[in-house]
This record gives sequence, C-alpha cells and structure tokens, in this order.
Amino acid sequence: MTDPQAPVTTDAEIPDIWGRLLRPGETILWHGRPDMSVAAPRAVGVVRGFGWALLLIGLGVWAILWANRAELGGSTGLAIVFGSLPMLVALGFLVGIPMLNRSQRRKTRYAVTDRFAAICSPGGAHFYPLGEEAEPRAEDLGKRGWQALWGYNIALVRTGNDVPGMRAPVRRLLGFPGLRQADAEAAAAALRAARGKGGTKTETRKPA
Repeated sequence: MTDPQAPVTTDAEIPDIWGRLLRPGETILWHGRPDMSVAAPRAVGVVRGFGWALLLIGLGVWAILWANRAELGGSTGLAIVFGSLPMLVALGFLVGIPMLNRSQRRKTRYAVTDRFAAICSPGGAHFYPLGEEAEPRAEDLGKRGWQALWGYNIALVRTGNDVPGMRAPVRRLLGFPGLRQADAEAAAAALRAARGKGGTKTETRKPA
C-alpha cells in the first residue's frame, strides 16, 4: 500500500483532478504534494507565538480577577467574559489555525506541465507561466523540508509611509514548498524543461 502522506512521484498514477484541469494537448511532466511529515510553514510558527503570548495575557487577567474576586461582587459574570476572550483567541491561534493549515496542505497538489507550473489547493487551481528568465532550483528549508522555486510575482503592498493608500511593488517568490529533497529536485528539473514553452499570463482554472 502507498504511504498516504508520501509525495506523489512521477511514476505514480496522475490524480484525476489534473486530468480535469489540463488544456487539450497539455501534458504532465511532474506532479506531487506537500510532505505532511515536515514542519509547518514559518507563518504558522509566528501565529503560534502570538497564541502563547495571548495565553499568558489571559492567565494574567484571570489571576488578577481571582485576586480581586471579593471586590467584583455582582460583576463576576462580566469579569469571566472579559477574562475568557484572550484565552479563546489564543486557542484559535494555537489549535485552530495550525489545524486549518494542515488541512489545506493535505489537500494541496503540485504539477508541472509542458506549459505551466500549477498549484491546486482549496483556494483554487492556479497555473503560472514559466518564462525564459525563470531560474528553477531546489532549495533546502531545513525542518520545513525542501521547495522547488521557479520565479516570482509582483504584489502591491502597503509601504507604511504617511501617504494614505500608498502601495509599493514587492517581489514574492513562487514555488512548491514542503517537499522531500528528491521530489524538489525532480520538480526543478521539470520546471527547467518547461521554461519558455507556455503562456505569458497566470491562469485560474476550474475542473471540467
């Protein structure tokens, strides 16, 4: 039996979802999925850090409320609600968001076609063009596994300047994170083979 958490390799059966997303004549060069045994992305760790901070704040609030319970009198119910809020938010940061991220990673699929690099996730299926300038490579992320990078897109983000609404272009890397080394290297090789052979615009597709 195939390990359900192992990345799909190039010689495995191509998942049906790709067959329903590809254009006529488009072929799969490589496909895979995140390795669930590696650590979660760095952003999840940051969220957990906020969660622990909120948990400490909540415990501090409860300690203050307990020490002053006699003075609270009839306001005990309101005090309990006030003291519970940081704890509930902390629970969401420590448990809810990591569980959601794990669920999304489990449902995510990667592919390289002879025209595009593709990511299919609960948020949709996006096909990214591979221009001649792309420099695909495999990169070691330490405890978060490996990733296959192929380029970047330009996102407009707030600059923090005094001018209201001002945004600046920021380069954001595009890639397949959370892979095992062998899969990242195979993906990078497929990306290099497809470079310069597809479209010029990112496509969002729905299953046929």
